[in-house]
Amino acid sequence: MTEHLGDDWLHVLAHEGLEPADDSLTYPRCAAGKGRCPPEDCGGLDAYHDMLACIKEPQTELGREWLEWLGPDYDPELCDLEKINKALKKLGK
Repeated sequence: MTEHLGDDWLHVLAHEGLEPADDSLTYPRCAAGKGRCPPEDCGGLDAYHDMLACIKEPQTELGREWLEWLGPDYDPELCDLEKINKALKKLGK
């Protein structure tokens, strides 16, 4: 696994309780999340917040540039649990 430390992102993981194991699920797993992680190479925390503000105004030049760079399907509110859990499953192998 490659680690990029240049932007100094901080991710908070919270363990909020214990449930009985479900044999139909693979562990570890993510049960819930909020929002999408910042895109790679977006320029750090301040640039990420600027990006979020700009994409809310797609009619502006910066808004159009960010949306072109991010692609048409970028949704900062999306938390793709299926994708996250696929990645977690690979860690167990």
